Amino acid sequence: MRCLRKRSMLPLLGLLLTSLLVLNLYMEDGYVLEEDKRQLRDTTAHSPSSERYVHSFRDLSNFSGSINVTYRYLAGTPLTRKKYLTIGLSSVKRKRGNYLLETIKSIFDQSSYEELKEIVVVVHLADFDLVWCDPEEFYPSLDGLKRNYNDPEDRVRFRSKQNIDYAFLLNFCTNLSDFYMMLEDDVRCSRNFLTALKKVITSREGSYWEMPCDWLLIHFRGLLAQKDVIRFKPSLFQHMGYYSSYKGQENKLKDDDFEEDSLDIPDNPPANLYTNINVFESYDAAKAYSAVDEATFAHGALEVGEKLVGTKKGKQCSSFITIGEFKNGNVEVQDVDRKIAFDIECVRIVVTASQKEWIIIRSISIWTTQPPSQ
Repeated sequence: MRCLRKRSMLPLLGLLLTSLLVLNLYMEDGYVLEEDKRQLRDTTAHSPSSERYVHSFRDLSNFSGSINVTYRYLAGTPLTRKKYLTIGLSSVKRKRGNYLLETIKSIFDQSSYEELKEIVVVVHLADFDLVWCDPEEFYPSLDGLKRNYNDPEDRVRFRSKQNIDYAFLLNFCTNLSDFYMMLEDDVRCSRNFLTALKKVITSREGSYWEMPCDWLLIHFRGLLAQKDVIRFKPSLFQHMGYYSSYKGQENKLKDDDFEEDSLDIPDNPPANLYTNINVFESYDAAKAYSAVDEATFAHGALEVGEKLVGTKKGKQCSSFITIGEFKNGNVEVQDVDRKIAFDIECVRIVVTASQKEWIIIRSISIWTTQPPSQ
């Protein structure tokens, strides 16, 4: 379940042909209209694409999202006022089982009369089968997508389409209410869930529900499932503006890691990293090798190895030779290809002495030599 404050909407597609069912049985005057009840019964028994149950929803333009969207198949009652909560459900036809109506019934059965006056339920029937119905031609291509989490291609396609379904539904619901909650189409609600939600929202009234775009980037990274902040050093861009675009205020921000001529950027080819040195918290060796702006704790000498062999810990080299010693915390070895007669498969930092102080390895940089083109 997700509950969020709604203010603006992402730019999606210019046009959408979709099927939505808007359940708004409790009108502003507090009475349940017989026509609404009849329409709900008929809609559950027939396809919502039937011309008998199609509403133009012209009045809905006052509540529509930020893009130009055409909805052809609609059933329900247009809102007369903005509600407190919109509950959005996106559903496709299942090969086995159908729980949508049970979910909708649970929403209404578990809500009080007063709570229902503050709720609007919107159902998006997102199956490409036009009996349900959402035309495939109005979706972006779902073929040749990147495979994540070792999912088979059909599951990648299913999950990607589901993201678009949710976006279409959220766009339709923009400005219908103060808050929006997405529910799966196979859930059962607890009694008076709206009252519980209101208490949580009220307790967070002092929270920042909205923020400037540069602050939003932090949360955008999380939405992309990116765990770590990736910072490139040396920085490739420097802030030079002294006067802000907002009222000409002074802005003296400078990036200390910026280098105008950053030509000596390491290649750092893909590698598996291991260490048997105790590290502090989550500061493992991989963070010194990557572009993540963090460090690892260790100390020692530099070795290179050849002949990868398989071990319980993965592939490791069978032998190593020393090519440099750390001095004042640094080691730099140049022209390695002229000094070593074999292709380097491993690089190892070896601890050569003990000490009480912690050692921080901030960066591991490796440059590669490209073979001459033939």
